[in-house]
Amino acid sequence: DRGRTPENRPIFLGHFIIFQLTILIKMKKLIIIFITIIFSQNTKAHNPAMTTYYLFQQEDGWQMRTEFAWSLRNALVKTFPYLDEQKSQISDSDYTDCVLDYLEINLEITLDGKEFDYNTITQIPGTHGHSFAFLLEISGPLEGVHLKIQNDCLTELYRKQKNHVTIKTKRSSFDRLFTNKIRQYSFEIS
Repeated sequence: DRGRTPENRPIFLGHFIIFQLTILIKMKKLIIIFITIIFSQNTKAHNPAMTTYYLFQQEDGWQMRTEFAWSLRNALVKTFPYLDEQKSQISDSDYTDCVLDYLEINLEITLDGKEFDYNTITQIPGTHGHSFAFLLEISGPLEGVHLKIQNDCLTELYRKQKNHVTIKTKRSSFDRLFTNKIRQYSFEIS
């Protein structure tokens, strides 16, 4: 029995139980940390000075999916002050129409000098909880060589505004980052 007496055995059993509980508590903490890390990746805040645009060519026209942070509202109020004055009277469709007007003013797309027209806009679910996403149907030439984009969206709000634009045509694709200093790019899409 190696010097153990019946009186010592409960102490040994007590130490064993405390040791097991300590391991369980440490594992619980690790599980909580692991779960927090996983969910924090999905709930991180959207940078208000970053906007994304996906312009893609279809068989019969163009579509653009764009996602703005909550700060889009500030840019709309700055461009269209009546939105702030009449905020309780503005319908969702009026608001969406203002987004379309804002894009027509601040995002110019041309192909071989022919300007694209924004036809319809639909609000769609965003990837962040406080973002606004839209799908636009755009008419513009389907054939051409020189695609040019002038992007001034939200530059009136942030000195370090970044507009990430992805373009997919039938023959090529591009990714560009527009900033307050670089607001225009030209692409050869032939």
